[in-house]
Amino acid sequence: EYGEYYQQLASHGFVVAASHSGTSNASTILASVQEVLALNNNSFSPLFKKLETGTYGVIGKSLGGKAAGDAVLNPEGTGAIAVAMIGFAAPGVDEPALCATSDSDVYQSNVLNGYDTATSDAIYAEATGLTHMDLSHSVEIAELSTSFMRCYVRGDDDACTYVQNVTGKDFW
Repeated sequence: EYGEYYQQLASHGFVVAASHSGTSNASTILASVQEVLALNNNSFSPLFKKLETGTYGVIGKSLGGKAAGDAVLNPEGTGAIAVAMIGFAAPGVDEPALCATSDSDVYQSNVLNGYDTATSDAIYAEATGLTHMDLSHSVEIAELSTSFMRCYVRGDDDACTYVQNVTGKDFW
């Protein structure tokens, strides 16, 4: 269901650790991150000594959005420096956050609450006419969240400018 989304992230040099647990549990996301980071030290891994292991971002959609938000709040998730919560959000996120939804998303108010309660830089992005399920396949949401991660995790000025142009939010 998320194959195109993963490809979008990977095409910009991100390693994608996907969890399809269907729960809003931060420990599932953090376990996936730890598994990938461990590959950096495994001499049999194609990722051996190729990862930037100090920081990472997390992205989730629907219940995964809440899990991603909870992951940055979890003491074990201290390496997470940015979060994109799509179609559902955790309240009180204390790292830069992208809160993306649609005017037709049944969880729009939840995402808006995640944005309103964020204690760090936050962006609220609202697509038009997409259902909750459509958010998974939106090229615009995929490009925005990828650019958000490139901006915050990599410090990519062009990506920051893109996010600013799309959202109208200027805080970099």
